[in-house]
Amino acid sequence: MKNTINLIKMDLELMPTWVALIFLAISGMLMLIPVYPRFISPFYILIFIIQTFSFEAEYGQKQFAAILPITKAEYVRAKTLAVVMYETAAILFTVPFAVISASLFRDFHSFSFIPPNFTCLLQVLLSMSVFNILVMNADFKGQFKVTPACVVGLILYAVISGTIEGVVQSIPALSFMMGLSAHDLLLQLPFAAFAIIFFALTAYISYRSAARNYEKAEI
Repeated sequence: MKNTINLIKMDLELMPTWVALIFLAISGMLMLIPVYPRFISPFYILIFIIQTFSFEAEYGQKQFAAILPITKAEYVRAKTLAVVMYETAAILFTVPFAVISASLFRDFHSFSFIPPNFTCLLQVLLSMSVFNILVMNADFKGQFKVTPACVVGLILYAVISGTIEGVVQSIPALSFMMGLSAHDLLLQLPFAAFAIIFFALTAYISYRSAARNYEKAEI
């Protein structure tokens, strides 16, 4: 565990702090736009994560880790946890802005995109899960395979989120998933719980699959 923590710290140190703060600020402030697709807000943290992969290659992070007394699996575990940590931090950071938005712009939310509720969390977590599986596996197959995977991952994030948006708004029986009332939020909770479990499970699958890829890859 100590090796994992140190590797996560190394990942954080490669990326300037102000860059992370900018992406977090964008994620939060976009929640305050009255009529706006909410799933776009955490989208920006994915761009930050892509930047970490770029810095990883630029500074030879994998090559440096190869001379350390750690296993490849430990390195992959640290990278996976770092990615999940960035995404979780972005989601948690947007929560206060989501609460403010839901309070100030309740009338706007009634006829626009999915409001900042648990359905929005479902959108984001499912889309991030697919992004993580795709990008993590590509990164540990080889340096030049992660770039196209990142592009495809961003596209899939938008497609999955947009599909959920369309399904929820087009099926009358799912109208509660557009709500902000206490009753509607309570009905949305099982979907949010499923999304959290799915996100955690796919993170573990990403780690196991990426670790196998990394064992076969040449540094």
